[in-house]
Amino acid sequence: NYPAVRQAVFSNPFCTARILSACIAPAETGEAKDKESLALACVHHNAPSNLLLSLIENNKLDDDILLNLAGKAHCSESVLNSLLGRKNSALQQAVLRHANCPEDIREQYIHERNDSLRAALALNPALTAAKQKVLLSDDKSVVRIALAKNPTLTEDIKHLLAQDSDVAVVEALENAQKKQNEPPQSELNSGDDSLQLSQIDNGDVHVLLALAERRNLSARVQRRFTQDCRADRCWNYSRVRHKNIPR
Repeated sequence: NYPAVRQAVFSNPFCTARILSACIAPAETGEAKDKESLALACVHHNAPSNLLLSLIENNKLDDDILLNLAGKAHCSESVLNSLLGRKNSALQQAVLRHANCPEDIREQYIHERNDSLRAALALNPALTAAKQKVLLSDDKSVVRIALAKNPTLTEDIKHLLAQDSDVAVVEALENAQKKQNEPPQSELNSGDDSLQLSQIDNGDVHVLLALAERRNLSARVQRRFTQDCRADRCWNYSRVRHKNIPR
C-alpha cells in the first residue's frame, strides 16, 4: 500500500539480500506487481546473482531493467555473460563496455563484424594494451573514435591516435584528454558549500527538507547529508519524491 516506502527500502545501500530476494523471487512466476520496486531490487549490489541469472535465462525481466543492471559497476561476470545472450544490441554494447566483461568475451568480440559492438568494446576501461593496439588498427573510424575516448589508454596508444589520419579521431582524443584533466565539479563548487554545510549542522528539519530538494548539491554536501542521521532521513525522503536525485 506504500510503494514510495518500498522503493526507499530497495534504494537503501544496506538493504539485505534476504529482503531483496523477497521482492525479486515473485518475478519468476510473473507475480511481481510492483515493477518499480522490482527494478530497484534487481540492480541493487546485494541482489542474489543466482536469482538474477534465473530471471535473465527465463526472460522474466524487461530490457530496461537489464540495461540498468548492465550499467552498474557491481554487475558480475556471470550476470554479464548471461545478459550478452539476450541478443539485444544495446544490451550487448553495455556488456562490452563494462569493466567486468569476461576476458574471453572481449577476445571473441574484438573481431566482431558489427562496428557498433567493436566500438563499445573499444570503450572498455579494462582493455589490455594488446587489445587497444588491435582496435587502433581497426579500419572503421567509429571504432578508433571510441578508443580515443577510453580513459585507460597507454601512452603509446595515445601517441598513435594523435597521428590518426581521421581528424575526428584526433579531436575525440583531445576532448577526452581535456575532460580527464578538468577538476571534478564537486571541487569547483566546494567554495560555495559552507552555508549549506552549516544548515545541515544546525539540524532544522524544515531547512534540511528544503535543502534536500535542491538538484545541484555538490558531492561534499551530499556526503554530509549521509553522515547525519536526521539529515539522512530528509535526504531519503527527497530521493523518493524525486527519483532522479543521485545518492
